Amino acid sequence: MVILSDGNANNLGCAPASTDLTGKIALVRRGTCTFVSKVLNAQNAGALAVIVVNNSTDDIVNMGGSADDWQVNIPTVMISQTTGNAFYATLNGGSVMNATLNINQIADYYDSSFDAGIIAHEYGHGVSNRLTGGPLNVECLYNEEQMGEGWSDFMTLIFTTTAANTPVEPRAVGNYVIAESNSGPGIRNYPYSTDLNVNPSTYSFIETYSQTHSVGFVWCTMLWDLYWNMVDQYGFDNDILNGTGGNNMAIKLVMDGMRFQPCSPGFVDGRDAILEADEINFGGANRCLIWETFARRGLGYFADQGDSESAVDGVESFEIPPFCSETDFANFSSSSEGICLGNSIVYTDITEPVSISRTWNFEGGTPSTSTEPQVTVVYDIPGNYDVTLSVTNNLGNDDQVRADFVTIGGGISLTYTAGDASANSNSGFIFLQPAGGVSPYQTIWDDFPGVNDLTLNFLAPGDYSVTITDQAGCSFDTVITIERQVGIETIGQNIFTVYPNPVKDELSFSVADNYHLKSAKITDAAGRLVSDVVINGAYNYKISTDTLSPGVYFINLKLDSGTLVVKRFVKM
Repeated sequence: MVILSDGNANNLGCAPASTDLTGKIALVRRGTCTFVSKVLNAQNAGALAVIVVNNSTDDIVNMGGSADDWQVNIPTVMISQTTGNAFYATLNGGSVMNATLNINQIADYYDSSFDAGIIAHEYGHGVSNRLTGGPLNVECLYNEEQMGEGWSDFMTLIFTTTAANTPVEPRAVGNYVIAESNSGPGIRNYPYSTDLNVNPSTYSFIETYSQTHSVGFVWCTMLWDLYWNMVDQYGFDNDILNGTGGNNMAIKLVMDGMRFQPCSPGFVDGRDAILEADEINFGGANRCLIWETFARRGLGYFADQGDSESAVDGVESFEIPPFCSETDFANFSSSSEGICLGNSIVYTDITEPVSISRTWNFEGGTPSTSTEPQVTVVYDIPGNYDVTLSVTNNLGNDDQVRADFVTIGGGISLTYTAGDASANSNSGFIFLQPAGGVSPYQTIWDDFPGVNDLTLNFLAPGDYSVTITDQAGCSFDTVITIERQVGIETIGQNIFTVYPNPVKDELSFSVADNYHLKSAKITDAAGRLVSDVVINGAYNYKISTDTLSPGVYFINLKLDSGTLVVKRFVKM
């Protein structure tokens, strides 16, 4: 194996070989002239075969022919840049390399003339070269970030797609010529598919794979997503020439986009030209669909192509413009969401991207408004209050409204009803009615750990300590005394039954068969008469309680013998 020298500094084999290659395998780098020119120059110098080293990446591509390819009669293969550099280092170091090129082990390749996709692809170059920059300027697609291979692959896909195809199925270019199944990637980095698990490429992909076919592959990936998003929106029409489906509309956008873009375009130029095509053809009806499509692959609102002469200086973005966004971006944090009177809360604007300007509104707070990025607010009245932040940044305007966001407690008051214990049993009770602060409240009884009820029953005489805590953590403490009743005789619990207790709409009570009821009165916690029950000699009675206000009541039952029994019940 020897390096092909042509007398020029780069020795790319684009001129007749200056060394005798008789009986040798020639090693030459890709670039400048056609593959056929290189091979013919090596062949004319006596080479038995040619190894072409890729000049940009480790990809291996199909080497296209030209008008003179019929003259080539020696085999030619391509190797990666990494492997080729190792070969050059060995030969330049003076070592001898022997190689055997076994063409019987090379996979079967088929004539591209029989692949409709390749025919459509090559036709696409004629279209994109003539539409970009106008029909009289065919020199507009030679910059590094130009998308010519992408438009050509798009032609392959649209001319071979039917209603039976789906967005996610893998579709490849060049499968036939490399004897590969339809599920393989073909001669591209991945198959075309809207499924990110099948084709994960985004705009930044071209920074690593900047070879023209890989650049075009990413552009076609975006166009293919757009094609199927339009089909999803407007349906598919099998008539590719005269149809009105989403596929026809997508093709119109891509074709006209080439007309509207500048000479030597980059990806952002191409995206913007398609947006302009939508404005002209469809009144901008699809602009957000187009933005969302490109943003999904990294060509969003803040994407920057840099210099279109370079494919490695772009910046990708997955943002959509504010007029297409339904996502809230205004955001703030707070040092607390619940405090007691007289304390303060610090609010901080944490909007991303950073706010250019802002307006705060603090319901019930001091200050009530502010434009500062961080604000300390004091609250003087208990309650639940809204906080609102309105911001402007480079995404647009947005409001963050948090209803009842902050709880201000304190100022708790407590009223209660305490029923004394009867003479012969622990029958005292306490019914608490807290107010002020911010409900609901937590009740803690010192004598009954784990009991959090507002009502306690079956209490013995004594002092009972209770703490009421509101939602903000503010507390109120008191001691309630239960005393022994005097002057009321309590008889066996089996004589009278009062149920349900607590009660909602109807209270029932019963007297044992061998006792006679003389009267029954209902009084409130202050001893005021609420209702006088009509006694008819029965043993079972029902009393409507649906007009009673919630609270504690007493039913006073008197027997013919003069015995008085007081039963307490709670109205819910």
